[in-house]
Amino acid sequence: MGCIFRMYIMNAERDVMDTSVEKLSEFLSYMAEKGLMKPSTVGSRKVAINKLFSVLSEEEKRDVFRLDVEEVAERFHNKHGMTVRPDTLKVYISRVRSSIADFKQYLEHPQSFKPSISSRGVTTKSPVRKTAVQEGANESDHDKEVRSDPGTFSIPVPIRGMLVRIEGIPMDMTPEEARRIAAVIEAYAHSSES
Repeated sequence: MGCIFRMYIMNAERDVMDTSVEKLSEFLSYMAEKGLMKPSTVGSRKVAINKLFSVLSEEEKRDVFRLDVEEVAERFHNKHGMTVRPDTLKVYISRVRSSIADFKQYLEHPQSFKPSISSRGVTTKSPVRKTAVQEGANESDHDKEVRSDPGTFSIPVPIRGMLVRIEGIPMDMTPEEARRIAAVIEAYAHSSES
């Protein structure tokens, strides 16, 4: 597994490792193709990379390991401030950092590489507010791996310094189904306008 891709990311003109944004994106595609990461996770990471790195010059895009992700995010926020919520920006930063860390780990240790998110679910150590389904199962271990059925994905929603996960969302969800889910969540909200 590792050696084939390691050769692939070598720059053919020079005997140096290609650590460009383009190769990072190709690496993520490779992880999805080989089943190392869910395609939906790869897609989410690529969106974050494309958004944040849209402010980079061609020169800056040549080496992802030299980038200061916080500084890039600040530049992105300065350019797109009103169109991107702070919580969304935090999610982008997290996804970009995870992608770069996985890429670096793979390049350094291809034979023992394991992605920071498994292909079957997400392991998290951040506080997670449980859904009604999870509470019914009486699971209290926040470090427990969350597994989804094939054809579904989870949505991480950062609020109040914690991460709330909505699990089991169908990959082919319709707009009507999305509205129904939103209505159920809204019904649980407590209004401060009393």
